[in-house]
Amino acid sequence: MFPTIKQYFEMGLYKEDDIKLFLDTEMITQDEYDQIIVPETETVESNNDLVPIEKSEEDKVDE
Repeated sequence: MFPTIKQYFEMGLYKEDDIKLFLDTEMITQDEYDQIIVPETETVESNNDLVPIEKSEEDKVDE
């Protein structure tokens, strides 16, 4: 059941609430839940080394 649930979640057919319901009804384990949900909710660390690029005069739009 887990592979199908995971695939449907990745396709957007199931939402996080649906996956929680599968966990609550013991259709999937906590480990399987984590495999599905954790990758979606992980945050990406910001890169503070990035420097903004200034637009040239010809790239600016007249307002």
